[in-house]
Amino acid sequence: MRTRRHGAHRPAAPAWSALLALLATTLAWGAPARADAPAPASYVGTLTVGAPLRLTTNVDFDQSALAPIYADLLAGYVLSGDGPWRHGIGLGLSLNLSEDGGFTEPVGIAKQLTVMPSYLLHWNASPTWLMLGHVGLPVLVAGGSSAGLDVGAGFGYRLLAGFGVYGEASASVFMGAQSTVHPVVALELGVFLEHEVLP
Repeated sequence: MRTRRHGAHRPAAPAWSALLALLATTLAWGAPARADAPAPASYVGTLTVGAPLRLTTNVDFDQSALAPIYADLLAGYVLSGDGPWRHGIGLGLSLNLSEDGGFTEPVGIAKQLTVMPSYLLHWNASPTWLMLGHVGLPVLVAGGSSAGLDVGAGFGYRLLAGFGVYGEASASVFMGAQSTVHPVVALELGVFLEHEVLP
């Protein structure tokens, strides 16, 4: 009868080494990668011309469905943060470029100035595209007395590192005289500027 030698079934040292190497490789592959550095803060600005459409009209104010065309300037500061979505604050200025109101409530060109403090949401969709959303509280400071709420979102296409074309859609509601409410939707086209604040 053939006998077995003692220790014939002990795993060889190279087998243990290969198993440990495989385990270490598996753990290293499954470990989360080191997070990228947070995106730096940045200044952002848009300059657009908007065409607003009234969803309701008031005959007492001699209103038409097309509200005055306006120029809009928004300057903001976007905070540093991880990931593509970042938050910021902004201040908008709007000035009417056409008349409104007919003979009942006439408003001349460049007679209505609106100031709008805003919350901003910034998204780098890709190296060439960005999205800028806002929620603002527009207050008419010249040419009348009114306040409201404005929500909008726009996309910019980078032609250069910090410059590009920009388009935005927004919806707003304003409180008017005699407890009236004026809902408006608008489209804007223009340009944007962006400048990173490097540490």
